[in-house]
Amino acid sequence: LGVALVWPWCGLGVALVWLCTPESMPSICLLYGFAVALGGLPVPLGEINATWKARSDNYAVPLVLSDFERGHLPVDNSIRSSYILLSIQSSMTGSAITRAVSASRRQAQEGLGALLVLTIVLPQLCAQTLSVGPNVNINRQSGYQAEEAIAIDPTNPNRMFAWSNDLGNYNSAAFTVNGGTNWTSRFTGADGWPALGGDPTCTFDSFGNLFAASFNSAFSKILVRESNDAGQTFPTAVLTISGSGLDQPTIKAGPGTSAGQQAVWIIYRASTSVVARGAVVTGPGAVGAFGAALTIPGSSSGNFGDVTIGPNGRVAVAYQTPYSGIGPSTIKVAVNSSGSTAGSFSLAAGTVATAVGGFRSIPAQPSRSVDAELGLAYDNSTGPHRGRLYLVYTDAPSTVSNDLNIFVRFSDNDAGTWSSAVRVNTDAGAQSQFFSKIALDPTTGNLGVVWYDCRNSPANNRVELWGTVSVDGGLTFLPEVKISAGSTSGVGLGGGNELGDYLGLDFYGNILYPVWADDSNSTGDNPDGTANLDYYGAAVTLVPAPGIPSLLVAGAQQLDGAEVLTLTWTNNGSQVVLQSSGTLPGAWSTVSSPWSTNANWIVTTVTNSAPEQFYRLKH
Repeated sequence: LGVALVWPWCGLGVALVWLCTPESMPSICLLYGFAVALGGLPVPLGEINATWKARSDNYAVPLVLSDFERGHLPVDNSIRSSYILLSIQSSMTGSAITRAVSASRRQAQEGLGALLVLTIVLPQLCAQTLSVGPNVNINRQSGYQAEEAIAIDPTNPNRMFAWSNDLGNYNSAAFTVNGGTNWTSRFTGADGWPALGGDPTCTFDSFGNLFAASFNSAFSKILVRESNDAGQTFPTAVLTISGSGLDQPTIKAGPGTSAGQQAVWIIYRASTSVVARGAVVTGPGAVGAFGAALTIPGSSSGNFGDVTIGPNGRVAVAYQTPYSGIGPSTIKVAVNSSGSTAGSFSLAAGTVATAVGGFRSIPAQPSRSVDAELGLAYDNSTGPHRGRLYLVYTDAPSTVSNDLNIFVRFSDNDAGTWSSAVRVNTDAGAQSQFFSKIALDPTTGNLGVVWYDCRNSPANNRVELWGTVSVDGGLTFLPEVKISAGSTSGVGLGGGNELGDYLGLDFYGNILYPVWADDSNSTGDNPDGTANLDYYGAAVTLVPAPGIPSLLVAGAQQLDGAEVLTLTWTNNGSQVVLQSSGTLPGAWSTVSSPWSTNANWIVTTVTNSAPEQFYRLKH
């Protein structure tokens, strides 16, 4: 969010506005504005027409400057209180600004006298930051625990459930009722689950139903159960999947096809393809029967997929193919646009290539290896990107390079086409980043991504957890932050399972909560010290910076052929710089005039000799 004042040389003018514009969203709140003109009669609205067109480097919104209220501004005595009204429409070109300025000069030459002030919204992201909370050892149990999943209850975000693999005939599970400050952990078995083998996954719906799935101990069935107490117990079996060749289930809840309904879908690799099954949810504990398995087209050699549910219940499933070998591989997406549990999936036209296959050994995972670890997320918020589909994945310069990096793309047509890739990790080295996880905050539309990162490991075999957030629909990402307090090596642990196949993440109410495998014992409560893996968590909060204050003109006069302006803005604690430019669009430079500061205001004086000048405050 930013404010710019344009000050044409043809005279003196002022404008006072209050702007409140979400990033990249064309909206504005205008409380009031005023302008003064030098001499002559008032210029009627419509005498000067100008429009502004959205560009890659700026955008504007409808704006009208209202009448100047006499006595509100100290000005030179020679300035008489005529005024000009200028309407900035929502489709303005750069040349139109020039024409508007020229028109005002013609008015002045004709004796009407005109002072022109344009107030334009410029695209700036508020300097939001990520605040990493304390690391918490979620399970604090002996033995090997890795390959995690987590879900936040949207009906009460203080309630979360997390669980992970264990090498016994059970999983490790934990719940919190205070936002992750404290966790109660257990081994499954007395909570409704039979003997388990691993590959845990979980999700909450908007009714507070918690669905979780895992393999049985023989790895011959995928078991799906429901909890109505946020994961303390799982008394209800809702689906049992049997068959050969089963692998990597993923379960996800989201909007249903009808108002007031939710849906839950599970995908997994069956013997010959990736398949999906869905059920309708109508309330707490009210889960319908799962539909028959729907084949995902083109997935006969596909695996390691993900599923997401978008507005009106439409479902997208992604997978990489082929999933064997070190790469290359192609990421494909199929969409069930109706969301019907008895419907079908159609293969989308957009595909994404990656050099990371399904079994790529790297120094941090020499035995277990890694895959592209793709992830999907639909935007179900009420924000400007509602319905946008996001894809995260891992890529590398070649099939033998260990310089793995994390990328995000988005699609506004259900994977018909994809945006250009945005690299999320910005380290300059050639170390590995892998096991990316994506989550979208349904309350804001903000997008979170986390991953294992070897940037601080000279041998490229120790990981830290890093993460970031996009607040502009995946166009850019905030500077990434290190989330884990310590570093971890999973090499050789868990009988070669190492860090497993994935980690966990959920995002709600501007709080990103990842879970990851950690043997740093940074919290001092791992029963095995640094000899084995527990799973850790931390709340990462998106903290907005103080808003950019309105830039005001407190005084204006002509001295020796130049305009001397007194600019001021409220001292709200926001760290800003004053910048100016002679053109728009143009290059902005910092204004070096000294500032006078008190508890309420910041004031500076600038001198203009250019035909027109633009000013803005920027974080």
